[in-house]
Amino acid sequence: MSLEVIYYSVCALVGAAVGATELVSRYRDDPWGAVKSTPGVIYLLLNALSSLAALALLTYLDWIPDKSASGAATPVVRLLAASFGAMTVLRSSILSLRMGDEDVPIGPGAILSVLSDAIDREVDRGRAADRAQQVPEIMKNVSFSRAMQALPTLCLSLMQNVAKGDQDKLAAAVKTLGEAPIHERVKRTVLGLQLVNVIGWPVLQKAVRAAGPAICAVDAMTIVGAPAPVTLAVGTKERLLLQMTDAGGQPLVDRDASWSIGDPGTATVDSLGWVTAVRAGKTTVRAVADSVVSEREVIVA
Repeated sequence: MSLEVIYYSVCALVGAAVGATELVSRYRDDPWGAVKSTPGVIYLLLNALSSLAALALLTYLDWIPDKSASGAATPVVRLLAASFGAMTVLRSSILSLRMGDEDVPIGPGAILSVLSDAIDREVDRGRAADRAQQVPEIMKNVSFSRAMQALPTLCLSLMQNVAKGDQDKLAAAVKTLGEAPIHERVKRTVLGLQLVNVIGWPVLQKAVRAAGPAICAVDAMTIVGAPAPVTLAVGTKERLLLQMTDAGGQPLVDRDASWSIGDPGTATVDSLGWVTAVRAGKTTVRAVADSVVSEREVIVA
């Protein structure tokens, strides 16, 4: 193989590497998906061909002589000038035209801009299909209220090189999500998507497993003793206990529930589940945790 073929091959590789570096930096959760997409391959080829054209032009016009003033051969200088010179030219614009409220650049950079937009759409479509299956599956047993602070903190702690700006954006997005009036199921899925944007789904999957029951949602709950009623004499009280499990049947401990009672005139219930009999009659006490409801009849004699 001649030196000329080697120089042209290296020049093409350098040009393609520059394009690949840009794509990898833009799509951190799926960098190779962007590189392997059809627009991504075209993007790399355009960068490689531009470098080759620049090298051919420099060689033909002899803008960088084969020998320097000191007599040393300079094909490497010519190769580097072609590779990085083409990179600069491809990303330049000759002028900008005002169209509506936007300045539209005119020049080689506009071509790369169009390709970048095409890559965005192609990669997003592919990732959206995968995420629609992966993220809900990973987050299906997660309680948003318990995970909204714990899970991002764990995920960011697992990573070492997440930029401060990305961490701040994630925190702001999670705060906004927590305040949004949307269903718990949607919230936990969106939380997972926000984290995937920063750390990727494999890390999210391992973080959810590592957190375990601490962030799991209640899947089943029973007031201990149900369905038998609670029987109390007027003026007495009894604390009701809860048994909770996640979707995998694992017990969940130290979980809070919201308590209420049908007829406060017959009996009352506090935030810890203490039921106090007020007067003779019947009523129903209810506990709610993560949208799961359990009830038990109360009889005051």
